[in-house]
Amino acid sequence: SGGHYNPAVTLAILLRGGDLIIVKYALAYMVMQLAGGVSAGLLSALFVYADFEVAKVQPSVEWPEALLCEVIVTFFLCSVVLHTATVSSTAGNKYYGLAIG
Repeated sequence: SGGHYNPAVTLAILLRGGDLIIVKYALAYMVMQLAGGVSAGLLSALFVYADFEVAKVQPSVEWPEALLCEVIVTFFLCSVVLHTATVSSTAGNKYYGLAIG
């Protein structure tokens, strides 16, 4: 679809090179993605939660462990996107979204 919904994926596609996205659009996408995420978090806190906690994890999990898990999962997401949606051998194939999702 060409949709960019994650700033890490947009950055990965930009760093891959080629003509898939130019720097100007990538930066604009990432700013809007981050603004959308912050807005969604604030609206969620306003309407759902009494107190706003960022990245709440289980008490037994320290934040470096949670961050490491996030980095690993993001790496795999970017890897799947780069290996399915950005290579010429999948041109015309509209089913790679299944692998990414």
